[in-house]
Amino acid sequence: MGKGIRSYFEPAWEVVPVVLVATMLTHEIGMYPRLPARIPTHFNGAGLPDGWAAKSPLTVLLLGLICAGFYLLLTGVTFIVVYQKDILKKGRSDVPAEFEDAARREVIWLMYLMKTLMLGMFLMLDVMGMRVAMGQAHQISGVAMFGFVGAILVLVIRMAVRVSALSKAADAAMKQPGEPIV
Repeated sequence: MGKGIRSYFEPAWEVVPVVLVATMLTHEIGMYPRLPARIPTHFNGAGLPDGWAAKSPLTVLLLGLICAGFYLLLTGVTFIVVYQKDILKKGRSDVPAEFEDAARREVIWLMYLMKTLMLGMFLMLDVMGMRVAMGQAHQISGVAMFGFVGAILVLVIRMAVRVSALSKAADAAMKQPGEPIV
């Protein structure tokens, strides 16, 4: 194996999700003094606030801190997928290296896209939630929210389909006439 992350993904692309997290935390810190004493903490399916809390550093920074943790978690999982030997072989030692590399590349890219989309969605929720808190808007945009959720679902389905197709192709490439694959 011995391949590094650059064999599967260009680390410079991580600038985008890092900027999203930094923008969210900077926005939350910058808005804190201007927010009212009571802020919305949850929105229903129509985008209307249905949960409120007293303003505190924790309630204002919570979404940004969760997103920073989410970013670190998915980035850590990406490194595990890159460097953990045989992680995608499902316990089988007979999977050809080219299929394992293709599956690794697919999983890493789709995880990156999912991470970036989710961080963008949370940044949108953060900005819109603060606009609602300050009385500049009555609700968050359901259209934007459903757009992000729809794109994330498409990525999850695509990942499942692609990895399944790669697994079947690997099985077909390894299958010897008359011998079942264990």
